[in-house]
Amino acid sequence: HGAFRQLFVGSSGRGVMLVSPKCCAVAALPPLDGPGFCPSSSANAAGTLVDQPVEVVRAVLLEPPPGVCILKALWHPLSDAHVGVLLSDGIFELLNLSHRASLEEPEVHLHTTFGEESGETVADFTFCSPWAPGACGCNTSQ
Repeated sequence: HGAFRQLFVGSSGRGVMLVSPKCCAVAALPPLDGPGFCPSSSANAAGTLVDQPVEVVRAVLLEPPPGVCILKALWHPLSDAHVGVLLSDGIFELLNLSHRASLEEPEVHLHTTFGEESGETVADFTFCSPWAPGACGCNTSQ
């Protein structure tokens, strides 16, 4: 799949996403004191064995269809369960990872075209910051 080129952390700091053109790996990190951690032993400076937490993380691999690349993937700013993915064939998908972790069954699927003659293709997307002035679509100066 090639080397991952980007690392993104979700809004709560508990979700991580690694992105490459051919795949995206998404994982939820367990809390430091939760059941997702397993103790292991290591020696401290005095040579005494002490328990150290070791993370147990399972990643979900998201792969685009053959011949298609991932142009961009981002966490939704209000959710560690939602990921937006823009594909090189002009498709934008919003995935709810708590329900389905697959590019084949997104929660939202939008196909963007500029007309056959234009030769233009999609290149980028972003999520609007919900805290930015006017983000709700209302005029805050009135």
